[in-house]
Amino acid sequence: MIISFYSYKGGVGRTQLCANTAAYLYFKKDKRILLWDWDFEAPGLHYFFNLKNKDIKKNGTIELLEEYMNTMRSKDTVASSDLQFITKEDHIMPLLGSSTPNSSSARSTRGCIDLMAAGNYENDFSRRTNAFDWFEFYSMMDGANYIELVKSNLEKLDYDYIFIDSRTGISDYSGICNIQLPDINVIVAAPTLQNFEGCRAIVSKIENAEYYKIKNQEPKILPILSRLDSSNPKSTEWATRFSEYFRHLILKLDEHFDRQFLPEIFTDIYCKGTFLYYTPAISAGENILFDEGPLPVKTDYRQSFITIAEYIESLRDDGYISFYRKIDEDSWLKYADIASNAGDHEKAAIAFNQVGIKQLDPHKAVEYFSKALAGFPSYTEAYYNLQRSKNELKSMETAGSTGNPTRLSPADFHDTLRNAPAPNSPVSTSKVYRWALAIGFVAFVIYRIIIAVLENNDEKNYRTALAALSQLTGQERQQAICLLARNKNTYNNKFISTMKDSLIVQCSQIELVVKETDSTIRTYSTEISKLQQSVNASPKLMDKSKTIDSFDNKLQLKKDSLTIVKDAGQRERLQQDTASIRKDIQNIIQKVPEFQGAQYPLQEIKRAITKQDNIINQSILHEDKIVPGYPRTSWFKEGYYLQFDSIHITLYDLNKQDNSILVGICPQVSADPCTSPIGGPRVKVSAGSGYSFQYGGYDYILKLSRIGSAGNNPFKPAAYISLEKYKR
Repeated sequence: MIISFYSYKGGVGRTQLCANTAAYLYFKKDKRILLWDWDFEAPGLHYFFNLKNKDIKKNGTIELLEEYMNTMRSKDTVASSDLQFITKEDHIMPLLGSSTPNSSSARSTRGCIDLMAAGNYENDFSRRTNAFDWFEFYSMMDGANYIELVKSNLEKLDYDYIFIDSRTGISDYSGICNIQLPDINVIVAAPTLQNFEGCRAIVSKIENAEYYKIKNQEPKILPILSRLDSSNPKSTEWATRFSEYFRHLILKLDEHFDRQFLPEIFTDIYCKGTFLYYTPAISAGENILFDEGPLPVKTDYRQSFITIAEYIESLRDDGYISFYRKIDEDSWLKYADIASNAGDHEKAAIAFNQVGIKQLDPHKAVEYFSKALAGFPSYTEAYYNLQRSKNELKSMETAGSTGNPTRLSPADFHDTLRNAPAPNSPVSTSKVYRWALAIGFVAFVIYRIIIAVLENNDEKNYRTALAALSQLTGQERQQAICLLARNKNTYNNKFISTMKDSLIVQCSQIELVVKETDSTIRTYSTEISKLQQSVNASPKLMDKSKTIDSFDNKLQLKKDSLTIVKDAGQRERLQQDTASIRKDIQNIIQKVPEFQGAQYPLQEIKRAITKQDNIINQSILHEDKIVPGYPRTSWFKEGYYLQFDSIHITLYDLNKQDNSILVGICPQVSADPCTSPIGGPRVKVSAGSGYSFQYGGYDYILKLSRIGSAGNNPFKPAAYISLEKYKR
């Protein structure tokens, strides 16, 4: 992952943040980091590691760019093999730790910090950087593509992170450091208006860059307020202004939290953890704040550096930062109180719901979920949470248990149920009924036996519980598997230990499937509501179809009459009637934009109605028909295939202009030529619609989400699809 550290003005602590984030990840996380200096105006990363200009003996960034320009100027045709890329031998200096992996493994057991300097500072560095022709590099030497090649070549160097120390201001090459190279931008601003305005300008440039549109990606930006003096009476005012300028950026770092809490989360969670307060102890000199020693027990000025590093790690590992998990119960209660006093019952309900999610005691959970629904009765997530908590209480009371062994992770449950269907919808009520009917007497007795035998640390009892598993089905079996897996007793029996390890794996898979299924329900229910809103269009289209059908029949009768009528006057009247009918048809078609320009409007209308009805009928399904683990999503390029269980899908062609693809769908588990393709050799799938088919007792819907880039390569198009699977 490549992270660029940028500031509009100098002296704000950008390079210090870059160096110390690397130091923390090296000393405390054992990561491999390359520091890459792009600050041609005032390079200084090496000073943080006790190096001076004279100690830099290897070529750096400017030499790499010069070598490329010389190669391009000297040859008529240039292959990638002619170009020089970053190598450890020519460009990289080790600073801390081992710079090469151990021979016994692909990655070193010890991290490192290495440096690629801005250049060889003792070799006329200033003159050469000022003389470099950026216009020629971009416009005449295809420099943007060379940077792409350099970026792809960096993967071979085996670093966890590459940190770029970018130049201040808006320079000729800021697009490289802020747009083309980084996965994340860390933008540092001091509390001054020129800092805020300058950083906002570069943020706007990044957000609107064509590069990200081509890659179909959203840029990730971490805004950091630095050198904030807490003793200054205006510090709170500047912190508030910083929030107003940049808080929208965290919506792209975590899409899971409710936007209503954006000001609170940015101020209380994000800023509280990332503000780099002015600290006299580190205001002078180049200070590395971390070493091999333990971190202090009490929070000090190093904590913000740690938080920023952990946010970067979270983006690398998970793709987002979970801000909701960082809000404690007292803060949620405070937010609920403020929202209630302001009359914002929906916002208060969201806060109470979050308090309920954090409760380990189902009694308290029921209390807070009930409070959420009392103020905002249509809040779906609180409704489902309340039903589940009540069921937990019922199970505990029936079984005589005092614990909560099978409750799902509150955070996972929160993530999966946002935007679920409303409690009064058919989908919601049916789920409640199914839940109640699922608990059969026989299943309950067996489940109770498993709970009972686990109360004694006895191998025979554990074997009995394992045998009882075969008598359970559905949700009771899943709960029992997790109960056995989480049993803390230890047994000196190889068979039982092996079975327990297997159950632990199964339990993890069950929780994953439950999470994905709930996510499917949430997404699908949203689609259902959208489709139900458009159902009213179907009768209108049908009326149009019937009218045009009637006109079409009349037109055909007129045409038939024209062939047998001999009287010229009568023929003329028939021709006039025919023209009038055609005009009526065109008037109707003009009112339905979807069918303007269609060669056969009647067939197009009938086909559209059939397609719409099929999609609606396929979509309005109860969630009990969704097969666990679906929908499956992935992407592939032309000539490649994807395998979903026994369904083999090959991409033959993609069309960016009409946003459609041609695929072959085959019921087989191999890449061999398909002898019985579903729907014919080629099936067209357009974005916004789906292709429905049946196979093996299941209904499938293949959907094209979008046509984008193949992975991280913006120059290779790929189709992003999803396959939904339902029980009949």
